[in-house]
Amino acid sequence: MAGTIDARRAMVIHAGHILSHPSQWGGDTSSAVSLVALAGVYALGTRRVWSHAGQGRGVRRRDIASFIGALAALSLAMLSPIDALSGVLFSAHMTQHVLLAVVAPPLLVLGAPAVALLWALPASARPTVVRTLRHPGIASVWRAISNPFVACAVHAGALWVWHAPRLYVSALDDGFVHALEHASFVATAGLLWWSILHARQPRRAAYAAGILVLFLTALQSAALGALLTFSGAPWFPAQDIGAVSFGLTPLQDQQLAGLIMWVPGGLLYTAAMGILFAGWMRQLDRASPSRTMVASRSLLSGTSS
Repeated sequence: MAGTIDARRAMVIHAGHILSHPSQWGGDTSSAVSLVALAGVYALGTRRVWSHAGQGRGVRRRDIASFIGALAALSLAMLSPIDALSGVLFSAHMTQHVLLAVVAPPLLVLGAPAVALLWALPASARPTVVRTLRHPGIASVWRAISNPFVACAVHAGALWVWHAPRLYVSALDDGFVHALEHASFVATAGLLWWSILHARQPRRAAYAAGILVLFLTALQSAALGALLTFSGAPWFPAQDIGAVSFGLTPLQDQQLAGLIMWVPGGLLYTAAMGILFAGWMRQLDRASPSRTMVASRSLLSGTSS
């Protein structure tokens, strides 16, 4: 009982601090240091690649633009007022989750991080890392988990597990658990996008598999959002004081969170599916002239005989 009272008192104090500093940036120091370190390592690796292969090679300028977009999304999620609000509002917490699980990961994968991070290593260490990654055991595990449908299941599991009431509250109470939650969202969604954008199938089949995997991901995400939106009772009473401090009932805060997961997240997945569908159509268009040529030759051959 005493622990519950202390937790609620801490929530009141935190909500009061947020209300008095509504636009405060900064977030957790470890998050800021991690993002700065990531940007620095990427910049170092890109500079080394370009000095070796020439500007724009190995890591393209559009890759850098994607990586900068990913850093912007991560900074918005972890350093902006959204991070502070996430401790008292479920809807802010869900906004943070959408940025971490839907927006940042595809931009990270498109940023060619593997190339930049490998070249950021000392020259003497790169062959050892490559040999390690090519080890049959490691390679077989990677092939298994980077299958698009396996990656889809892993990401869905992370999404649903972290929204179980006990784990969600643990993430609110413990900074390490909260960081683990964030890392799992980015990592599993990054794995999902890696499996789509670096698929081992022929390109046309890869586009089709990517569309299906994104549809399944959007479907399960929308299902969780719908459950939160239409639930008749709050799932996470731990944030009820925070919601009231901002003029919302706990149920309204939860419904808003469900809609944020359901609608903006769904629209982003739909846009990504549209891009993949356009790529699939381009592959069909490239294949059709050859078919037309074969058919024309057959027809001409038949006519001449």
